[in-house]
Amino acid sequence: MPPPEARRPARADGAWAVLCAALGLAGTELVLAWAERWFHAPAYFALSVGLTLAPALALGLVALLLGLAAHATLAAWSGAVLWACVGPVPAAAGTLGVALVLAPRAARALTPATLGLATAAAQACALQKSGSFAEHLGRKGDPWLEGVGLVLLLAGLLAAITQLLARAPARLARLAPLAAMTPALLVALLPRLERGDGEHRRPPPGYAASAPRGAGDSPSVFLLVLDTVRADHLPAYGYARMTTPELERLRRERPNAVVFPNAFANGTWTVPSHASLFTGQWPSVHGAHFALDGSVRLGFGLRPEHPTLAERLRAGGYATLAAYGNHWLRSVEGLGRGFERYLRAPDEDELPFVGEALRQRFLPGLLWEPAKGCARATDVNATLLSLVRPWSEGPNPLFVFANYVDAHGPYAPPAPFRGRFAPSDVRERPEHLDLAQSPARRAELEARYDEELLALDHELGRLFAELERLDLLRRAWIFVTSDHGEAFGEHGVLEHGTTVHNEVARVPLLVFPPEGTTLPVTDAPVSLVDVAATIAAIGGLDLPGPGRDLRAVEGAGTHVTAIEFYGDAVKAQHLGALAKRPARAVALGRHKLIAYADSFQLYDLENDPGELVDLSTALPNLVEHMKAFLPAFGEPTLRSDGDALSPEALDELRGLGYVGDID
Repeated sequence: MPPPEARRPARADGAWAVLCAALGLAGTELVLAWAERWFHAPAYFALSVGLTLAPALALGLVALLLGLAAHATLAAWSGAVLWACVGPVPAAAGTLGVALVLAPRAARALTPATLGLATAAAQACALQKSGSFAEHLGRKGDPWLEGVGLVLLLAGLLAAITQLLARAPARLARLAPLAAMTPALLVALLPRLERGDGEHRRPPPGYAASAPRGAGDSPSVFLLVLDTVRADHLPAYGYARMTTPELERLRRERPNAVVFPNAFANGTWTVPSHASLFTGQWPSVHGAHFALDGSVRLGFGLRPEHPTLAERLRAGGYATLAAYGNHWLRSVEGLGRGFERYLRAPDEDELPFVGEALRQRFLPGLLWEPAKGCARATDVNATLLSLVRPWSEGPNPLFVFANYVDAHGPYAPPAPFRGRFAPSDVRERPEHLDLAQSPARRAELEARYDEELLALDHELGRLFAELERLDLLRRAWIFVTSDHGEAFGEHGVLEHGTTVHNEVARVPLLVFPPEGTTLPVTDAPVSLVDVAATIAAIGGLDLPGPGRDLRAVEGAGTHVTAIEFYGDAVKAQHLGALAKRPARAVALGRHKLIAYADSFQLYDLENDPGELVDLSTALPNLVEHMKAFLPAFGEPTLRSDGDALSPEALDELRGLGYVGDID
């Protein structure tokens, strides 16, 4: 009995071949997703696979109507794949290359199904290895070079696979389609075989397996850092949009909740601020920052002589647990010191699928959530609660840290929150801020930022509900703050790590004490080092540094709050020239002094929170008085192992808008 292919009319060969190619490519991509442990909603996988199959179905219909041969149809299909991934010129070259490879008699002797699957295998291998090809030549990310690599790899692999299959013994003909997919499946499975368990779930080496026992009756503490959230975009600080209804609900239910109106980060981006929060020290002291000369040195960390808050609490009997989304928190040496569990929540990167490339090209606003490139609050909560639940009924109080990176650019609020504050459609692309954007587009992105806050707040509400179910909410201290804000054009700069002005330096600080406990209210400036000192004191411990216990804040109006920024020349081109200028600032009472290398600026924050009127010439005596409190710049602390960040870590940080093209 002749095989099915022999009974199929030759007119259908092209349609059958391209359908097999699309199915083979989509199947290999799904195996790759499984091998790489990608975490996505089923709808996102379905969309990526559907968009891979859609052009193949359309091309197959054309091939059927016109009676195109298999090799011609597969050449057109390969061109479409290359065009979706890298552009029209590589697509044209790839179409020609595949047509030439499949034209010889050896290729035509194969069945359409085998030709299609052979093409899928070559495409899958080429698409997975093209990035490495470009990187080895020193031009990673160059679309022209990547296109050349794709064309060469695709044509070479396709030629090798078809020649091998054409020479296979006749009795193996029925296994030819499976054999054609073997190289692609091996490429997809290799990462899983090499890596084993998911990296993001492994605690760093040397961390203890269990916490010490016996912390008495100390209360648990939850420290929730809402990455990139500026204070004046929360209703608690007078914002008109209701961006945080769940936090407002918790404030109503907890009458002892306190909002600190003048809270500041001690750094202006993730690393120095978190390091100050973890050590209670200024950035110049703990050393986790860029160099003052403007160079971006990526191999830095905490100075080992400074104990961390987690180390002190763990020694005092706390179970110290952390779940985070920002990649910087696993890339800087020392930030995880003292945490018994220090886990990065699973990422939701954009899939490297052909269907995903088509989505980005034609429907960028459809299911765009993975454009964030890091874990969402849902994933951070899931990781966090997986740590908290086993300890919730144990003898140890908990110190729980969480970092939520949802408000960080690129802004891609998930459904149903996208569109709440400004209209949106499937053509809108999630973006970082950029000086080249129009004022209208920047206003849209500010609305998307607020929608990210709304989505984040929704997940905080779900976290609070689960903590209440575990009977932890009413008995614990809860600190809600941020590591920095986000600029939307104020003072000529965008995003963060660009200035020490309030749009970046002023952060929310909401504290929810346990039931029956009160906390003094103050308008005096406070900062993250004070949060660190307060949490240590709650545990009956001391943390060296300039911070003070916020539970004894009365009469502390002369306490100094300091902010340091070491400059970032990489950001200046797209986010504003001010980013190149290192700056220091101190807040004292109602005034804030900003110091650059050649000038000073003084602002009255009570009457001018937007820092629009410089009072330095009008109040020179106050400038001289406050200059004495400015912190001195310090050198960064290089990693003890001498290594900079890995290429994988650099790629992840680039996705969040950091480090530019610096390797």
